[in-house]
Amino acid sequence: MLPKVTRRSRSTLIRAFALVAILFASLSSLCFVVRPGSTPQHARPLRCRLMAETVDTSLADIQDEVARLRAEVAELEEDKMRKEQQEQEDTFRAFDTDGNGKVDANELQSGVKDLWGVEVDSLTASRVITRLGTTEDDGLQPTEFDLKRMEEVLNQVAAENQAAKEKEAKEASEPHEQQDDALQKATAQALKDLGVGDKDSSEEADATARVGSVFAYLLPTLDTFRFSQALAHFSWTAPLLSAMDFGNQILYGSPFGIGSLIIFIAMQRIAGDPNQPFLLRFNMRQAALISIGSFFPGCLRTFITVGSQAALGSYDNWDDWSPGNLPQSVSDLGNTFVFIVFGGCILYSVVSSLMGVRPRIPWLSEQVEQTLPRGK
Repeated sequence: MLPKVTRRSRSTLIRAFALVAILFASLSSLCFVVRPGSTPQHARPLRCRLMAETVDTSLADIQDEVARLRAEVAELEEDKMRKEQQEQEDTFRAFDTDGNGKVDANELQSGVKDLWGVEVDSLTASRVITRLGTTEDDGLQPTEFDLKRMEEVLNQVAAENQAAKEKEAKEASEPHEQQDDALQKATAQALKDLGVGDKDSSEEADATARVGSVFAYLLPTLDTFRFSQALAHFSWTAPLLSAMDFGNQILYGSPFGIGSLIIFIAMQRIAGDPNQPFLLRFNMRQAALISIGSFFPGCLRTFITVGSQAALGSYDNWDDWSPGNLPQSVSDLGNTFVFIVFGGCILYSVVSSLMGVRPRIPWLSEQVEQTLPRGK
């Protein structure tokens, strides 16, 4: 049998159901705030108000934090300025040894030496005070005393002093340099006038150019060999004559003397190449001209021999004509003269080339310089 429901119990149940409904509505509102989109339409204004209040609170906190950081930065800067000002005052008092309230040139000298270990003269110290000071006195007031500015001015004045010293040294050395240049030019001109030779200032003749210049005179040396008969009378010349005879056989032993022609053409090609050192090209051309020049004494000797045969010829008893002969002493004298002249030019040219100096043979060297293209 079911229990009988009284009026009191019925009211209790109603209150319980009402309490459950209130709790359900509260939970729904909280879920709407936590999960947007799941709330009913009437709860949206509440969510917007809550979010706006949250954003306003965050912006206010950020602004407060920024203001606090700015205040801290300003305080640090102010503290830094106070420290720098205190350091400036302490340094000023250290510089102002006599305590008269200003730093003069002598105090600046000693202070800079103690602070930076740099020694400055009185003139430099005075120039620094003049540039830093704003008054007409000969010292720096506390308001004019700035270490950073002082260091900059010291560096500027030191650079100006160094530039002035270099300028003075240059001006003092210019007369001596001009005298040295004039003396060198006069010496070079005197050597040139004497025919000793002149050294090309634009060319530092290297070993290759010097050795090549020496070998250039091998061809005229061998061409001069045919005038060396008189040297055969001296025993000490035998090795030299043997070497020259061997080279002559190699050079002129080829058909039609083609070997000497090839060497002559090669020398002319080297002399005309502007990329070669001027010393090498000069000697190649001069050696070729000496070799050509040796041809004329040979032709003259041939004409003299033929002329003497005709002039000194005679008829014997049977009316047979016999050609005459030039006396051997006269022939040896002529050959020796030609050999000495050409051999001396060759020897002088070889020695000059080894020294890196262009040999200067009268008239011949001038013709060589006129025909050579300028190069390096």
